[in-house]
Amino acid sequence: MTKVNETKLNSMQWRILIVLAFVQFLHIVDFMILMPLGPQLMRQFALETDEFGYLVAAYSFSAAIVGVLASSFVNKFDRKLALATLLACFLMATVSCAFANSFVSLLMGRVLAGACGGLLGAQCFAILGDTIPAANRGFATGILMAAFSLASVLGVPIGLAIASKTNWQAPFLALGLTGAPLVLCVQMYFPNLKTHLQNKPKTPQSTWQEIRDTILAPGHLSGFALTFCVMMSGFVVVPYLSPFFVRNRGVAESELPLIYFCGGLATFVTGPLIGKIVDRYGAQSLLNQLVLLALVPIFAITGLDVWHPQDMALSVQLAFTTVFMILVSGRMVPMMTLLNQKIDPERRGGFLSINSSVQMLAAGLGASLGGLLLGSTSDPMAPLPSYERVGAASALFAIIALYFIHKFVRSNKTTQA
Repeated sequence: MTKVNETKLNSMQWRILIVLAFVQFLHIVDFMILMPLGPQLMRQFALETDEFGYLVAAYSFSAAIVGVLASSFVNKFDRKLALATLLACFLMATVSCAFANSFVSLLMGRVLAGACGGLLGAQCFAILGDTIPAANRGFATGILMAAFSLASVLGVPIGLAIASKTNWQAPFLALGLTGAPLVLCVQMYFPNLKTHLQNKPKTPQSTWQEIRDTILAPGHLSGFALTFCVMMSGFVVVPYLSPFFVRNRGVAESELPLIYFCGGLATFVTGPLIGKIVDRYGAQSLLNQLVLLALVPIFAITGLDVWHPQDMALSVQLAFTTVFMILVSGRMVPMMTLLNQKIDPERRGGFLSINSSVQMLAAGLGASLGGLLLGSTSDPMAPLPSYERVGAASALFAIIALYFIHKFVRSNKTTQA
C-alpha cells in the first residue's frame, strides 16, 4: 500500500462531523428500536406476525423508494438547508409513531420515518464529501460508521430500558426530544453548502431525466453494483447468526446480547481506526484486502458445523462473531470513502441517495436469499441445515465485489474532490 499525506481536521470540520454522527445515531436507533419492541406492539394492536413484519419492512422499503425519487432533486438545494429540513421532518415522523392508535397509523408513521431517515443517511455522507478533505474522509467515514455501532450497543438498550419502565411510546418521544437540538446545531454551526450547485445544468431536466442521468453517469452503475455485492455478502449471513448459534451451537437466548454487545463495541472502536488506515494508505487497496480477509470469519462461522461439530466454549464463539463483525462491517468504511472520493461533487447527493436505496434493497434480498438457501424446517428449534451454503453465497458476492472495485475505480480515475 502507498502511504499518502495526512492532514488534520479544523474545528469547523470537527463540529460538522460530530453533528453528522449524532444524526446517524438517531436515525439508526429509530430504525432498529421497532424490532425489539415487537412483543409490546403485537399485544397493543393485536398484530399477527406478518403484520408486524410489514411494520419492520415499511421503513426499509420507504427509504429505498424515496431514495431513488429524491435523487432527482436533492442536488438542487443547499445541503445545510436539506439536512435541517429532513431532520425536522424525520423527528416529527418519529414522534408521530408515539401517538399512533392503530396499526395503520403506526404503519404510516414508519413509512414517513423511513422516507426521511434514508435521505438523512445519504445527506450525511454527501456533506462529509463536501466538507472533509479527501485525505481525511476515511477517518470521517469511520466515525459515521461507528455511530451505527453505538446505536446497537447503547441506543437500543437504553430505548428498551425506557420502554420497560414506561411504555412502548416513550422511546419514540425520547428520540424526538433528543434530536430537536440537532436541528438548531445544523442551523447555527454549519456553513452554507452550495459548492455542488456551481456546475448544475443550465437546461432544466424532468424528474425521470435526472434519475436516469444519475444512474447512467460514467462509473455510477459499477458503484451501485459494488454496494449491492458488499451488502448482499453481509446480509445473506447476518440475519441468521442468532438462530444458528441458538439452534446449532447451543448458545442460550439469554446469551445472545453478548454477541451483539461485543461485536458492536469492537466495531465502534475499529471503525475510526480502519478509517485512519484508509486515509494513510488509500481506500481501494484496503477495501480489496478487507473483502478477502472477511472471507475467513464468514467461512469459519457458516462452516462451523462441518469443521468443528463438537461443543465450543462461549468465549471462543464470541471471538469468532466479534472478528466477523469487525471485518464484515469494516468493509463499509473504505467502500463509502471510495464512493465519496470518486463521484463528482455536483452528482454526489443524487448518487448517494440512490446508493442508500441500493443498500436497503440488497439488505432485504440478502436476507431472503439466505432463507431460501437454508430451506424450511417444521420444527422451529431444529438445527438450521446447510449454513455453509449461505457462506458460499456470501463469498461469491464478495468475489464479484472485487471485480466492481476495479471497474469503479477505472471508470472514475480523474475525480478526487
